[in-house]
Amino acid sequence: MEFAQKFLNRPDLCPYRRSGETWGEEIADLVFGDTCYRLVGVNQAQWNGLQQRFGRWMKTKHTVTHVIESPVFRISQSAFKEIDTRGWEYQLDLHHEPSKVRIVGLDFVGLMEGRTGELRGALWTFCDTSNLIVGAVENFLRLLVAYHLLETGGVLLHGAGLSQDGSSLVCYGRSGAGKTTLSRLLQGQGYKVISDDMVALLPAENGLEILPLPFTGELEADDLGTVGLPLTQLCFLRKGEESLRSMDRAEGVASLMTCAPGVNQDPYRRDSLQAVIEKVVTVLPPDELTFRRGRVPRSILGK
Repeated sequence: MEFAQKFLNRPDLCPYRRSGETWGEEIADLVFGDTCYRLVGVNQAQWNGLQQRFGRWMKTKHTVTHVIESPVFRISQSAFKEIDTRGWEYQLDLHHEPSKVRIVGLDFVGLMEGRTGELRGALWTFCDTSNLIVGAVENFLRLLVAYHLLETGGVLLHGAGLSQDGSSLVCYGRSGAGKTTLSRLLQGQGYKVISDDMVALLPAENGLEILPLPFTGELEADDLGTVGLPLTQLCFLRKGEESLRSMDRAEGVASLMTCAPGVNQDPYRRDSLQAVIEKVVTVLPPDELTFRRGRVPRSILGK
């Protein structure tokens, strides 16, 4: 299928460069760690919706190392197909190039471009109100964050992040592996939820850290601040009778690669992703955790 054909009536008119008419004059700064993801040209209603959704991550004053700017342009709703999403698994359409990635979803078109250290974005959407803009921005930001993390030696994972007594645990896995279920179970054991859906791993002075992000699933994240938390355990989730075993290096790398969304589909950046993941496995070799739904996995408590 031609790129964007799944979502757009005229895929050949899909924007290719950062140009167009913005929605307004407001600027929304979303700060994750040492990076500001700046949305330029939103209107007041859109800004209000983003403030309500992203809360503590949306700042008017900050000191950061990186600023990644993305203008928000208008696009007609008539450009998009009407899609019955009942029982449908939503997957963005991506087109990868050496220095550019184009993205199309249900209600937006996105662009990421730039060589290493010069990443910038652009977003086109017809969502002009506070409740509609959030989905388009979040889907776009997830990819933008994943690509920026790769540039800084980190990785965005489909995983659950949990914290207790100054140490943190990431349990990652494919859709349906039990990330939200496990998060609920460990909440009952006194763990704080960083996320039950997506987590960011970054190199730290003494190992690895989890960077809290607003990308959650069914559970609301606990407020653990916006800076990195030390990571002490990394587990690949499977369903079955409870067990915990060490994975060899190849298994660990392969399991992490499958859970690094967006970037793991990019033929131009896959080698860079693998290099980052190999460093992660060297610093903290992952275990394979098998657990039964509804039962607290005792094998990881207090490890």
